[in-house]
Amino acid sequence: MMNKKYETVEGCPARIICTDRKSENYPILALYTVGHTEHLVQLTEDLTLDPHSTKPKLIEVDPLRDLKRAQSEGAEIEFYSNLKKEWVSGLCISWEYKPKRYRIKGGITIESWDMHKDVIKEFWKGNTIEILSAGEWIVIPYPTFLESKTYRVKSVAKRLTLKEIAKKFGVDNVEIIEDTKEK
Repeated sequence: MMNKKYETVEGCPARIICTDRKSENYPILALYTVGHTEHLVQLTEDLTLDPHSTKPKLIEVDPLRDLKRAQSEGAEIEFYSNLKKEWVSGLCISWEYKPKRYRIKGGITIESWDMHKDVIKEFWKGNTIEILSAGEWIVIPYPTFLESKTYRVKSVAKRLTLKEIAKKFGVDNVEIIEDTKEK
């Protein structure tokens, strides 16, 4: 019970900290978080606030809920193959088979996914990623996508000839002496 993930019926994160309290009606102690404050609550064995109630205060959260949400947002999900002894992706994920370990491709945390999902998807497409470090953008070949960092997709500069630049700015009466275009 203490190793499972819970939330209140209102959707606040919660955790059980004691299941054997010396209390006939309230053997369970739990903490739930509202904003930045944790609140202590005593609960019955059925996770209710009152022994006569049938409505639980805490409900167990599906441990794969966040990964399923991330997958629906475009995250590539991997599972650990005991047969191959490695993480496998690109296959159809069937959440029903237990016990399987799942993760976002490359070990990206759900928090990092939530903060950087657009950049992560671009990285998976093969685009170059930059990280903001000491006020400068630096290319990183294998980003770890920490939630505390700022990332962006490196912009690709398009090379234009002088004729293309003149046309872009609507200048028609310019004579261009030399115009070379790389192929």
